[in-house]
Amino acid sequence: MTFSYRSEDPLCVKAVFHCRQDITWHLGRDLLAAATRSLVGGSDVVGWPDPVDDGRLWLRLGPQPDHALLGLDRGRMIAWLQTTYTLVPPGTEEEHMDWTPIHRLLTC
Repeated sequence: MTFSYRSEDPLCVKAVFHCRQDITWHLGRDLLAAATRSLVGGSDVVGWPDPVDDGRLWLRLGPQPDHALLGLDRGRMIAWLQTTYTLVPPGTEEEHMDWTPIHRLLTC
């Protein structure tokens, strides 16, 4: 699995599962950050820190009962998220977004 982040899409983290055919999920950066501290999400994406193992973070992707449960290194996720905050500090995401497609839709 590979996580990637682009400042042009500042609210989103792309998670690609490398299987026979790559599967891509788009996750909220803020949701991932919040999941390192407490239970967050609902519906198809839920994340939480392990209540027993402080070094583990859990993500549940997909509806129950057909879902993927991922155990991630919490410290590595926090460090990786920090690099995204260096690119786009919290609260400045709107300054990095390209609003042109939305403006086009609204002017039709």
